[in-house]
Amino acid sequence: MRARWQFWVELFGQREEGTSLALFRISLGLVALYSLLSIAVAGLVEPLWTSLEFGGMRPLGGNWLVQYLGGPKPALVWTLWGVAVGSSLASVLGVGGPIAGRIITFVMLQSYNALVTINPLGSGSYDSLLSNGLWILVFADATATLSVHARLRRGGWRTATLVSAWPRYVLIVQLLLMYSLTGLQKSAHIWTPGGGYTALYWVLQDQGWTRYDFSELAAWVTPLLRIGTAVTWHWEQTSLLLLFWFYYRYTKEREGRVRRWVLRRDWRLGWAFVGVSLHLGILLLMNVGPFSWVSMSYYFLLWTPAEWATNGQRLRGWGQRRLARFGRDPS
Repeated sequence: MRARWQFWVELFGQREEGTSLALFRISLGLVALYSLLSIAVAGLVEPLWTSLEFGGMRPLGGNWLVQYLGGPKPALVWTLWGVAVGSSLASVLGVGGPIAGRIITFVMLQSYNALVTINPLGSGSYDSLLSNGLWILVFADATATLSVHARLRRGGWRTATLVSAWPRYVLIVQLLLMYSLTGLQKSAHIWTPGGGYTALYWVLQDQGWTRYDFSELAAWVTPLLRIGTAVTWHWEQTSLLLLFWFYYRYTKEREGRVRRWVLRRDWRLGWAFVGVSLHLGILLLMNVGPFSWVSMSYYFLLWTPAEWATNGQRLRGWGQRRLARFGRDPS
């Protein structure tokens, strides 16, 4: 029992550079900005979030904050929208240190969450996933690097300041749990082998979700959609198994044939390839809001800050070689 307790104490006591959390912070802030600004550009702020008694289209409610401030009327809705946009931009830029940065994230969370709870029909699963990510960032030092704060205090955009690693661990579990539970909830016959893996075919027939008219799909497309359905369903259901890879890597000094076999390859690469392909397909073919962008924001957390630094060096080296080669090209 003591050994197990010590394991968890050591795990949640780990510290690392803040690159992964900073990339997640920036990405999540950009998604929130995209969501809020696209609604405003479409002229839907008041129609979507103003209640009937204040000139809206239907009776609406809201969470405790909306009710406390007087209900979903235009002045309040626009104020919440402005606060959410401002705090999202501040989060992207990384304004504020360990304390102020958390306060800004908390304000962003509460203002954004207040808006999306006004009209449940205008909200989606991406809003919950975004809110969950922001809640963890409230307890994390996400502005230690790649931030205005780092630039002003340390003289550079990137710093080697160490932060707690446990927020990244919790967010990884959140991501994998989201996918696995989504896969398990897809119990309709059309998702299963018995239904011929035809779910994606029927999804593309629902023009309420699709970007284009797929009512007459070519015959050769159907087998590809069945393969996509099978890969998506099984990939989602087994996503939590990736935790075994993380566990084995964390305990790589231990002996074990299974551990050695698992650590021969980086399972994150294949898993992320399927996930990114899935979300790019959703973005290309369907209109489900920023769900894919929110989900892929979590992918930044799968790699450690040291790995991001190594990948960045490799990318810069590749770019320099390409530029040098281009410079020698007479054409």
